[in-house]
Amino acid sequence: SFEDLSKTEKSENDMILPEKEVDDLGFRENIWCSFKTCNGESVLIGNVYHSGSSSVANTAKLYDILRSPTHDSFDHVFICGDFNLPTVNWKGVWTSEKDEELLEAMREGFLTQHVSKPTRYKSQQKPNILDLIFTKDGIDSDIDCIYYCSPLGKSDHILLKVITTIPTKKHKPTITYRYDWNKGNYTEFKKFMSSLDWSVLDRLSVEECWKYIKSKLEEVI
Repeated sequence: SFEDLSKTEKSENDMILPEKEVDDLGFRENIWCSFKTCNGESVLIGNVYHSGSSSVANTAKLYDILRSPTHDSFDHVFICGDFNLPTVNWKGVWTSEKDEELLEAMREGFLTQHVSKPTRYKSQQKPNILDLIFTKDGIDSDIDCIYYCSPLGKSDHILLKVITTIPTKKHKPTITYRYDWNKGNYTEFKKFMSSLDWSVLDRLSVEECWKYIKSKLEEVI
């Protein structure tokens, strides 16, 4: 599951619908949504389910999704879901032709896979990384961290909680005005300060002295 940190108000730009370009690829069991962040950046999120008994043709369509040029239309892309590819070794050892095809699709789609720990645990079976999360390459990490949480209900898949780095609010420029002391007319400043009757300070308290000096400085500056 994704924790939406964009906190954007729903608008006509939001789509909780299949993205047509991706949906037209014909892969079964996938859903997509897109929205604009508060900073106007476009985000595409897709969730897929790839059955372990999926046909070769359907698996090929999954790889077409990963390499889809549709991703280029968005500033941020997240593709997640149960990919059911247990033989993939994400430490770099690819063991089958299907694994190599996945790697090639990732390269062509310029994607990075972020899940590094097993996501499915079942008694007397080897834990596997079946649930994957992909983001676009070339971005300063769209994911801040991933929490591997307890399964929901009787599921043998753990819950992945993803904290994104998508901006949460607009960054308004702060304007600060400062004096340019290098351009001060210090000759006139000295004349002004010398013209003051400083003897009045003898009759004032410390607090009153400070207020008097401050007022004269603000007057000349």
